[in-house]
Amino acid sequence: MYLVRNHNQFVNRLLISATRRSFMVAGIALVSLLAAIAIIMVWNGAPIMNGRPWDVPTLLDGAWRITNGQVPHRDFYSHLGAFPFYLTRLGMKFSQPCLSAIVYGNVVLMAILALTSAAILARRTSALYAFLFSMFVGLLVVTPRPLGDPYDYNDYAMLYNRFGEALLALFSVLAFLPPVQPGGRRVFNILEGFIMGLLLVGLWFDKLNYFVIAVFFFVLAGALRFPNTDAVLACIVSAPVILGLVLIITDIPLGAMIGDFRITAGAQSPGNRLATLAIQTVKAAPLLPLLLLITWESMSGRGRKQTGWLFKFREWFLPLALFGGALLLLSSNCQVGEMPLLAVAGLYGAEMIRRTSLATDSTEYFFTGVRNVAGLCLMLFFLLPTPKIDLMALRNCTFAAFTKDFVTSDVLKTTALRDFRFAPNGTRSQFSREYMESLDEGIQLVRRHASPDMRLMVAMFTDPFNVALGLRPPEGGLTCWDTIMLNQRSHPPLKRLVGNSTHILALRKQSAQKETYGDEWDALGLETVEETKRFVLLKVSQVAARSLDR
Repeated sequence: MYLVRNHNQFVNRLLISATRRSFMVAGIALVSLLAAIAIIMVWNGAPIMNGRPWDVPTLLDGAWRITNGQVPHRDFYSHLGAFPFYLTRLGMKFSQPCLSAIVYGNVVLMAILALTSAAILARRTSALYAFLFSMFVGLLVVTPRPLGDPYDYNDYAMLYNRFGEALLALFSVLAFLPPVQPGGRRVFNILEGFIMGLLLVGLWFDKLNYFVIAVFFFVLAGALRFPNTDAVLACIVSAPVILGLVLIITDIPLGAMIGDFRITAGAQSPGNRLATLAIQTVKAAPLLPLLLLITWESMSGRGRKQTGWLFKFREWFLPLALFGGALLLLSSNCQVGEMPLLAVAGLYGAEMIRRTSLATDSTEYFFTGVRNVAGLCLMLFFLLPTPKIDLMALRNCTFAAFTKDFVTSDVLKTTALRDFRFAPNGTRSQFSREYMESLDEGIQLVRRHASPDMRLMVAMFTDPFNVALGLRPPEGGLTCWDTIMLNQRSHPPLKRLVGNSTHILALRKQSAQKETYGDEWDALGLETVEETKRFVLLKVSQVAARSLDR
């Protein structure tokens, strides 16, 4: 009996300890692991790609345009906010304009968000839970793998979804998980409200769907009286102030930004979105009983005998709200699985179980030990899936970099994209090789006709060519031409698309421009400069340029 009692007391101390010493140990472990990951990422450089490499130039193109003095949404169309572009631009401060710039920017963001997470959770949970969730946030930001893809699909496609998940997870913790001592020092409550406002602005500048979910969570949290009143007021005041300051610093016109988001939203079919939501709901439905088990278990503790309809309603409704938010994000993003937001529900349930354990009679060591282990297991069930695959992805990237197991081309080595490297084997290696060949062909075509006065608009999915060759991009164009986000139903005016371009690079026999703009595109009367196997280089004549100015 003595051994059982001591064993359970040790388990309880490990799981529920929130002493200064335990947080010091957790902090040292967190900083050490973050430093190790940062060193590995910087040493690896750009990941050896085997996923969707054609998506990655979106970030490089936006950052390269900003480097050349352009302003997002004013000088070029973007379906995204500007945050991913500015973060890659920050990475370019540490290197040449290349793929590794994305790595450097991500490492900086990983450190900021993981340490911020640890500071936020220090008022809310145990040292162990704070450590686990902060590592989850750090890995979520930095791993080169699109959410929903297997561990060996390594690239930075749809990286903005990872940013959105990390920012929204921190925002949700602040909104729904109150500090252990609800009152606390007022200055800390106000500071956390400021952080909430900062996260809201970050989500607005990342991707619209994440911002919309965050606003819904904020309204819901306020209505159900989760956060402190000081924090709510600080968020309401700070968010528009921070937004205004960012717009002033970047010169981004708010109206133009909203206009771009409207174009993107208008291009998407409501029917397709509802069908996707229904499919994802059916797939994820088995998780719902476990989410509700978290609430049932956290409310059943003997130290949590609170009553009242509001308390009961919010405890049962919270996991449903997080589940619904995760489903909406999953159905509105181009990914096939993974819902990292559910880790917040797991953390909330484990923490509520921990708090009831603290309020339980200390002689009931076995009861509290079992409940804390159950709470940890439930938390890990929702938290571990994404980090597990992310760690495998980091291992895969490190092994490929260490063994130099990649292929590249002599043409790419002569450009700024010399670190654009591809996996020689794997389920997508054939697609990677084809993309590398198309890069070579396009670069050689543009090089043959490049001049200091050339302003090249790339009318394709993404544009790697301007940054690869160091060309000054035109004022106009867009960072991604995807028919899901840009089609006949909704698109920017042709004048804004072409801008001051002197040349247009397009795929041969591509019908996207014709389908989107119809006769307007034909009316440009573009002159063919040269055609290759995959591409056609067109020249914008003075007559066409004058027709756009009318």
